[in-house]
Parts: sequence; structure tokens; C-alpha cells
Amino acid sequence: MMTRRDAFGSFALFAELLASAGRAEAQTQTPSSSPQAPRPPVFKHELPNVTMDDWEVTVSYVDYPPGR
Repeated sequence: MMTRRDAFGSFALFAELLASAGRAEAQTQTPSSSPQAPRPPVFKHELPNVTMDDWEVTVSYVDYPPGR
């Protein structure tokens, strides 16, 4: 049997899911009239002259909205 507390908690969770889905859709919509400019590199730096056989470097830019 579901208590009032469980029902209210389920409703609150469902409402939060609906609200977060609406925020996600609002963030992904971009105006089609103005294309986005390409992002600049994260950083550019000279590397020393060393032998780097079988080495690799990966730099990732991860863009999180504020508050996440």
C-alpha cells in the first residue's frame, strides 16, 4: 500500500523530471538565423623537444551549465 508520503514523493520526483526535461529542451534550442562561431582552442602551448614515441595527449573541453 502506498502512503501519502510515498505518493507525494513520487509526485515531486515526477514534477522534477518534467521540469528538467523542459530546461534541457530550452538549452538545446538555438536560433537558426545566427550560426555559432567556432570555439577557440582551450590552450596553445609550445612543447619541449623530447622523443615522444608512442605517447599521446588528449585535451577535452566539457561545457557544463552553471549550477551543474
